[in-house]
Amino acid sequence: MEETVFSREGSILTIAGMQAEIPSDTTALSLLFNNKFISGGKYENDGYIYVDNKPVRKWFKNVENVKVWFPILEDLTYSRD
Repeated sequence: MEETVFSREGSILTIAGMQAEIPSDTTALSLLFNNKFISGGKYENDGYIYVDNKPVRKWFKNVENVKVWFPILEDLTYSRD
């Protein structure tokens, strides 16, 4: 009998029987490459992982081979010297 170790249905990611909810525009592999998997976590677009509606950890994306906490990209200032 073959056991499924990794699967995704919609926004639900299942790994070895543990589940988390991830944004629909995020691939499971990119999320796992850059972040720790939090069972029962909800990876929100505000850059935090929530468990029981409480933020427990930040999660990151890869931007041109740099691990970035992506909400900070929305608040960059442009300075021209």
